[in-house]
Amino acid sequence: MRLVVISRDSHLTDAQKLCQFASELHNVTLVTSQLPDMALPAARNFDIHVIPASGHRLGRLTRWVSFCRSEIAAPNDLVYMYYFPGCSLLPLICRKRTFILDIRTAAVTPGPFKRSLRDLMLRFEASRFRNVAIIGEGLRNKLGLAGHGVHIVPVGGDRLDLHPKK
Repeated sequence: MRLVVISRDSHLTDAQKLCQFASELHNVTLVTSQLPDMALPAARNFDIHVIPASGHRLGRLTRWVSFCRSEIAAPNDLVYMYYFPGCSLLPLICRKRTFILDIRTAAVTPGPFKRSLRDLMLRFEASRFRNVAIIGEGLRNKLGLAGHGVHIVPVGGDRLDLHPKK
């Protein structure tokens, strides 16, 4: 299986850990907007593509979606995507792919009107996905995403060494 991880924020620890652990068993491709500052797996079945975030908003989104579309090549690919505005375009363009949308936070912009507008957009876009992973029940309730296909996946981390110690 090939896993395509799409994360505009390359500093997202969850995406980096997902790539690290999944690349032990699968072919993993990370699509991001800048090189991460953490160490990524040096496995031969791990690849990273950096799409620069330059230019005006529409141009950036068009270039980003276009490149992500080209990376999602085979129908048996699994696409694990961290939310970004406009992410619901990809399932419309690549219909025969399996997507998982991961939502780590609600809008954090100043001002209640702007925040509620962005949360409404996030809710609308999330409703276009069959599989949604969300960080907690509070966020799921705030966004009104309770239902089939919405799963609570708390923050991940390093594997624990559970061997007995002296």
